[in-house]
Parts: sequence; C-alpha cells; structure tokens
Amino acid sequence: MDANYKDLIRQMIAPYFVTLSHLFEPDADYSGVDYLEQYDEEWGTSDANYTNRFRVLLAISWSEQRSEPEFELLIRHLLIQKIIDRETNSFQGAGDALHLA
Repeated sequence: MDANYKDLIRQMIAPYFVTLSHLFEPDADYSGVDYLEQYDEEWGTSDANYTNRFRVLLAISWSEQRSEPEFELLIRHLLIQKIIDRETNSFQGAGDALHLA
C-alpha cells in the first residue's frame, strides 16, 4: 500500500490553514499569534502563543502560495514576534519556529 504522506500531512495541518486564512482578512486579529508573555514558577517566562505561531508557520511552509507577496508582511510580523519571544524567554535559543520563519 502506497501512502501519500504529503496528503496525510496536509490533512493533519488543515486547521492551521484555516487560522492562516483568517490572518489575511482585512480586520485580522493577530492577538492569537503575537507574543504574549506568561510566567510559570518552575519554567519562568515564556510565550503563551508560541504554539499558535508555530502552527501558522507550518501552514505557510506547506502553502503553495508562500512565495506570493502578501505572505511577506505576515512572515515579517511572525518573525518579529518570534525574536521578541527569544529575547525575553527564560529558555533562549533558536527553536523550531524560528527556523520556519
């Protein structure tokens, strides 16, 4: 049995494409992907929206339109948010999301 892994991955990340499409709306709300500082006694400072931003970056990386000009502003915005996270996070480092941005 041949498995089409690209189709399987696209099915798995389909909800992320929905979130991505909302970010292109004229009145888009970026609060779900913008840096949001949270503090935990054990782990210190981190970004509450790290996972949301990572999901959007995954959708972008799998989007066939990712080279289109409208993606540039969104990618820049996500990269800036990621840099803010890396500068303030208690566990600083590159992380997977930074590589995608």
